Amino acid sequence: MTAALPAGSSPAEEEPPPGEPLPPAPGPETEDVTGEREEWLSKLLYGRVTILAPNGMINTGVLYGGQRMNRGEGPAGESPAPPPEQAGPVPKADLDEALTAFVEPTWFGTARTKLDTGLLLLSGARRSGRRTTALNLLSRYPGPPILHAVDADADLSTWHPAENVKGYLLDGSPGMLRRGVVDRLRARLAAARTRMVVVLPDDPALLDRLEEELGEAPVPCLPPPATAIFARHFEHRVPSAADRDRRLGWVDGKDLAETLETGMAPAAVVEVVARLAAMNGPPADGSSVFDSVEGFDRREARLLVESLRNDPAKLAFLLSVCVFEGLDHRLIRAEADRLLTVAAGRLDITVPGPPDGSSAGVDVRNPEFVLRHSLSELLHAIRAVQSTVEIRHAGYPFRAEPVSFAERGRARALLEHMWRQYSRMGPLMTQWLEGIDNRVELTLPTGEFMGMAARWSGGSNSLGHIRELTRSDRWTSREIASYALGVAAKDALLAKEIKHRLREWSTQANWQSRWTVARMCGTEYGTTRPDEALGLLHRLAGVTSGGHLESVVLQATVALHNLFVRGDRDAVFQAVRDWADEDHPVAGIALRTFPALLNHDRDWFGGQLTSGGEWSGPIVDLTRRGLDEERHYANTCRVLLHWCVDAAESDELRSAVQMLLSRLAIDVSHGVLRLFVTIDRNEAPDPACKDIAAAALRDWREGGASSAHRAQPSPSRAEWTYT
Repeated sequence: MTAALPAGSSPAEEEPPPGEPLPPAPGPETEDVTGEREEWLSKLLYGRVTILAPNGMINTGVLYGGQRMNRGEGPAGESPAPPPEQAGPVPKADLDEALTAFVEPTWFGTARTKLDTGLLLLSGARRSGRRTTALNLLSRYPGPPILHAVDADADLSTWHPAENVKGYLLDGSPGMLRRGVVDRLRARLAAARTRMVVVLPDDPALLDRLEEELGEAPVPCLPPPATAIFARHFEHRVPSAADRDRRLGWVDGKDLAETLETGMAPAAVVEVVARLAAMNGPPADGSSVFDSVEGFDRREARLLVESLRNDPAKLAFLLSVCVFEGLDHRLIRAEADRLLTVAAGRLDITVPGPPDGSSAGVDVRNPEFVLRHSLSELLHAIRAVQSTVEIRHAGYPFRAEPVSFAERGRARALLEHMWRQYSRMGPLMTQWLEGIDNRVELTLPTGEFMGMAARWSGGSNSLGHIRELTRSDRWTSREIASYALGVAAKDALLAKEIKHRLREWSTQANWQSRWTVARMCGTEYGTTRPDEALGLLHRLAGVTSGGHLESVVLQATVALHNLFVRGDRDAVFQAVRDWADEDHPVAGIALRTFPALLNHDRDWFGGQLTSGGEWSGPIVDLTRRGLDEERHYANTCRVLLHWCVDAAESDELRSAVQMLLSRLAIDVSHGVLRLFVTIDRNEAPDPACKDIAAAALRDWREGGASSAHRAQPSPSRAEWTYT
């Protein structure tokens, strides 16, 4: 396998796809988290690696419209408002939709009796079926099959019905509904042998005023049980009982039953039925038929919340009811009061101005107000849009609702303008972005921005903001710096400065800077400049001051690995072989890197061994060195044991590992002896490998004292600082 390892990030339960950054670790950045990342990288280097298929993007867009009389698309994240009622005939399609599979509510007869007087006032919440019921009531009367809509702002004191119209529908809050106006309206409707239903909003103040003025209360529109609506519409949309049963088997039946029993608006029930009827199989992404379907839609939620912005007590009560719906009102009010205490003023839209200054004694906007700006307001203000839901991956799947500008390149233009025109913006942006969480979806765009900002800065200190990140103790900040340097290096002038800076940082006592250099060598910057990267790694390996040597060495090891699998294998392996012969800490990095290369590119190493290529001898020598060095024995032995186990599944690998073990058996040094004992005692290795190990052990035992010297630990050529 030749997948390049990510040069840094955080641990996760799954290995990443080739060349992908590691998924992020949750929680704040601490030494423990950094240690977990390094431990995970080590497992990737020397353990078994599963190459995952690239993650796909799944679109699970929310549906809009198509619900009873609710038409058209709305902006992302918000259900559309019904269009204003247009005066004139009700479209046949709308009427047919309203009459189809209609379920009569229990009060339908009462409403019919009221409508017999010529005028019916019908009140209810949006999506409760008010308009659908009104159209059904009017359709039950004899006469021409024509229903008309009336403008919501029509003056009913002067309005007159036309001839040959069965009924009228007025959806809104007409003014001037006094007793005399209503009496004269009823008389005109009776003369024309027609009727009218006025659909009113569920506004307690309005309804109380009408009842007091007219001496009669509007009929409340209480929808029939959601289960009855579901059954009627499902049977209409899917006539086959067997087909209905099959579709119900594709969804969570318990979830469906419980949701319907707790009550859903008729429009929402009809949408659920439409989704079930349109399904071709179980949802592939585990979504529910109820996703984004609300009995109380987003627009109405927005309107209600906005109406309470000036009243913290009612806002707290609303939140309490939403959370504790169904509990005793005393508990709900108590929790609402406690929320007000916890909020400590954050539910107040205004606060008293400071006692001194022009705002003394005047209420000012509260900057801590939690409902200060809604997402919709913010998006509208900057002309951005919110896209439909997508399934994304970061070691685990999650739903994302991306926000972007409608115009391509707008974000870059805005950032460049602010960075160039406002000199104090740069330090603020750097301080802000340095503290982001270690999540790939955040670090990549941050690094991209920081790199572009270097190109916008110009001058002799264009890399100053990135330099600050390279000195950080936070893994994430240094990760961002490496991304940013890679982006900035695409500029020819900056590339020269970056090359100079990396050489300078590679020998500094500051370990964070050397870590960043090692990280850069394993990225695209290094793989496209392999000679420069190898030179930088060689330089930084000779520095042993500054602490945190293990972190620097691990990054250097990963960088060598990535240079090997993404570039010139011969050149990188030659460097590893040459470094292993040096009497300074560079040898430690070479011997630490070698088993990682052996683990991740069996084809190349196997081909060298079986063909007797120019590197077959050095491969055997480095293997022996790794086994004999106590600090590197565990990793080298682990990789070779994996080779022996997997040889049972591959003739090519079996031939290569047999060749390697046979050449090691010629001189059974201390480390080789330990390897053969491990293979001999393990049940998993391929029989051919076990035979070679057993034969070598037998020869060693029979050799007695004459061979005993070969099994002693080889004298260390140096106590490597790097392990």
